[in-house]
This record gives sequence, C-alpha cells and structure tokens, in this order.
Amino acid sequence: MSEHSVLPPEALPEQLRKKTNLHIPIILITFFILLGVFFYFSYFTNNTSPLSPSPTIGPSEMPDQNAVVNIVPSSTKENTAIAGQLVIRVKESVTEAQLTDLLTRYNAKIEKKIPALSTYVISVPEEQETMLEDALLASELLAYVEQNYRQQIQMIPNDTYFRNQWGLLNTAQTIKGKSGLAHADVQITAAWDVSQGEGIKIAVLDTGIDLTHPDIASQVIAQKNFITNTVDDKYGHGTHVAGVIAAKTNNERGIAGACPRCQLLIAKTVGDDGMSDTAVVAEGIIWAVDNGAHIINISLGGNDFTQVQSDAVAYAWEKGSLVVAAVGNQGNTTKFYPGALTNVMSVAATNNLDQKAIFSNHGSWVQISAPGENSYSTFPTHAFGMQNVLSLQTNYDYLSGTSMAAPLVSGIAALVWDSAYGGSNTHVVQRLYATADHIEGTGTFWQAGRINAAKAVGYSDPSPSTTEASATPTSFMYCLGGCLTLTTHPPSLTPTAPIEDASLSPVVSLQTVSPSDVMTVIPSDHPNKTMQSDGQESQKGLVYKLLSLILSFLQKLFSLLGY
Repeated sequence: MSEHSVLPPEALPEQLRKKTNLHIPIILITFFILLGVFFYFSYFTNNTSPLSPSPTIGPSEMPDQNAVVNIVPSSTKENTAIAGQLVIRVKESVTEAQLTDLLTRYNAKIEKKIPALSTYVISVPEEQETMLEDALLASELLAYVEQNYRQQIQMIPNDTYFRNQWGLLNTAQTIKGKSGLAHADVQITAAWDVSQGEGIKIAVLDTGIDLTHPDIASQVIAQKNFITNTVDDKYGHGTHVAGVIAAKTNNERGIAGACPRCQLLIAKTVGDDGMSDTAVVAEGIIWAVDNGAHIINISLGGNDFTQVQSDAVAYAWEKGSLVVAAVGNQGNTTKFYPGALTNVMSVAATNNLDQKAIFSNHGSWVQISAPGENSYSTFPTHAFGMQNVLSLQTNYDYLSGTSMAAPLVSGIAALVWDSAYGGSNTHVVQRLYATADHIEGTGTFWQAGRINAAKAVGYSDPSPSTTEASATPTSFMYCLGGCLTLTTHPPSLTPTAPIEDASLSPVVSLQTVSPSDVMTVIPSDHPNKTMQSDGQESQKGLVYKLLSLILSFLQKLFSLLGY
C-alpha cells in the first residue's frame, strides 16, 4: 500500500517541488485520505476490522438448513481411556514370576488375560496411568504398554417415513418425500439364486442378542458373554445388527437377512449401556476365530488406535478369518478403530440415492460402502436401552449408521465365501472389490465402490446397476493381506433355487426423536464457504480500482492548482 500512499517526486508538477512550504501538508493529507479509504473498504470486504474482534454471523450468512442433519455422535472428544487400567503384552522370554514381581513393584494386578496374544489387562492406581506406561515399558519385559480405551456402538436416529429394506431391493420407492434411485441397492435377490451362505459362520461382536426373537433365534449356534452376566441384548443394537446379517428368510414373517443360511456366533462384547473397551473387543475377536468364524462383524469402535486390537485383527487374518467393521458416524475423515486397522474391511454407509450418507465417515482409508441409512431390521422382543434415547419399537424398526452398513457387507461376504469365488478371506475380499459399483464418491469417500452382491457371486444377468464396474480390474488401491490375480473366466456355476422375498409385517408408525436428544452437525465443506470466498475476491478488486481512481483524481487536482 505504501507505493500508493506518497506520490514520487518525478510524478509531481515542477511547481509543487518548488513550493516546499506546501509539500509536506499536501502529502500528509493525501496519505490520510488513502489510509481512511483503505480501512473503510477493508472493514466491509472482510466483515471484520483489523482492529476489532470477529463479528457474529448475521442471518444472511447462516448455512443452508438443508445441509443440517441431526445425528447421535459416534464418539466424543473427551478422554476415552479407562481410568486405572492398562493393557500390556509380555515378551516371550518373560516368566510368570518376573511379571508378578514387576506388577507388584508398581502396585498393579492382573484383571484378565488374553492367552492367544500374550496380553493382559491390568489395574493400576488411577491418575498414574501415563507415568506407569513409561515405567513398565522401561523394564524391557514388555512388548508394549497402552491404555485401554472405551469404544461404543454406532447409531443415528431412525426416521418414521422410510420403507423396509430398500438397501436389499431399491425400486425407487419414496423415502421421506423423495424418490429413491432404482437399483441403488446391493441386488441381493439375484445373488440368492447363486448362493445363500450355506454353513458360513459369522461372529457378531456387539451388545448380545435376543435369543427369543422368532426371526433370528434359530440362526445362533454359539454364544459367549464377555462383559455382563448374560448374553441377552438389553441395549438393542446387537439384535438389529444380527438381523441385517442373517434373519430367517422366506418364512412368512419379519424381514430377510442378507445371508439366509449363515450361522451366527454371538460375542457380547458391549455392555447394556452401549459401551465397551478395546481389550474386550480383542478378546471377542480371538474367541470368534478360535470357534471357526469365517467373518467377524464389528459395528462399534472409537478414534484411538491400540496395539491389542491390531494384534487381534492380525491373528484373525492369519487364521483365515475376515474382520468387517464400521467406519463411524462423525461425518468426516477421522479414522475410526478397529475399522481403520490393516486387514479390516472398513465399510461406509450410503443412502437410497446411491450417495454417501451424510453421517458416514469417509476417506482414503475406507475400503467399501453399502446401504446403511434407515435400515429396517430386528429389535428385541422386550424393552431395551436404546428406547431411552430413541423412539424405537420392539421386534422391528429402522436404525441408521455405518453399524448397519457393515453387517450387510458381512452377509454378502458370506455369500461370496459360499460361491465359486470364495474359499479364503483373500479371495472374498478381492472379489468384493472387483465387483463393487463405482458410484459417485468412489476413489474419494471410499476405494472400491458400493458393494454389489449379484456381481460378487457371479450371477449371470443381474438387474441393471446405477453404474458399471469392471469385473476384473487391473489393480486395486488397497488389498487386505496382499492382492490376488483374478481369473477372467470363473468356473461355471449351478444356480440354486431362487428365494422369494420374505413377507414383511406392516411398518408401525413411529415418533421422531426430539431435536434436543441429538447433536446438530453442519458439514465442514458447506458450499457457502466457496461463495463467500468468491465474493471477497471481487470486492478486493473493487477496492484497488477505487484507490487508483482516487490517485488519478488527486494528481489532476494538483495540476489544476498549479503544483
């Protein structure tokens, strides 16, 4: 700005240089005029004075209300470490006596052991966790020491205007006053003509299950409680997830599960309040693997990486199991664990228009997407904890979240495992990637696309999808456990008898959740930001033009006055 503040001597008339008695006052007057003009326009251009605090946003600048969504946050920003607990892994050469001596020295004691990982959960004096992490690790007897973090199930409020199971078969039905996109689904009915997941075991690590529910009770072959005194689902989330995976199909009641003939292993790793911790989830993974689970569904998590869960996932992969996990409902790119771990198939959620659900986490670390907004599935036949937060019916109701997208992928992965393209976790992963539909957001929000069950199992003539994906891509952005070379011509298949759509009970009219019960989230990439930036640039250009005109005017004025 200084180059415009004072006119250089050679640019002034000869008379002005001679009149030294008027030179300084005129220059000062010119300087202050220009300075005042600059501050005046600077204030209105940037909506803030350089000398004053930022003003509040006026009504005309408020974000578009259509971009606001009410959700239950998937995790909080507060410290999620469990007070008075650490997770340790002992080195192979360490004896039990050495470990006991070490823990006694620091007033710590063993609370539980995870033998397969040589890992222990220990109790320590509260408020000394960080100090003891360093002290215990310095003993050189332990492979790692870390805090035990809380994790929780994933959900967002239901909506009474959504119809049943559009994610399995989308006929462009109207959802909340807006028509859906035909075939913006996983094409499950065509996939059932090829595979129904016969004998494939899927473990559900969640809040338990209602073993009296007529639509899923017969699907359960094993159960174990890790956190409370009963496997019964007193919270509701686990029963909903289990129904998405394997509710009985073609039985003239309720809903249809993605994998009609799969078997469920129920690991209750989440308490009746919807909370868990990383060590308990790791225990559940080990139990599921040791009991023959092909696929392990984890619809919960948190933002903290832990070695104990990473080790458990590695154990599962090495033993031939596939872990499928939700990516969180924070609506941003924040990593969510265990979904973000290596060797986990992480799942984002889509809506009935084949778009990313507004609540879904996303990013280059997310592998695949699946329908997860307003998923209609089973709930306990008795009262359950989620009803204290959301307006939910017993037996069946809607629920949204990446927690609902993950079990749909688990069920479809089981169909692939039971097809000519299955046989191992690596084969299944590669097949799901290769046949996913490249919907909008692929390569940005997630890597592979939106899962397509019909293509994945090799159905010869699936219904038209919203977009086409190559069945044998030349490369993958990410491969679980290493990439495979897929055969261009798969073995011939003998389709099984088709399964008819299950008869669905009428949808009960529900009350919507009160806005006071949920958190209002405004997307960080709101379009108003770009519009505001463009306006600022044009206003700055106007300021510069005005300054130039004022300079020109002053020069002419000096000439007329004879300076």
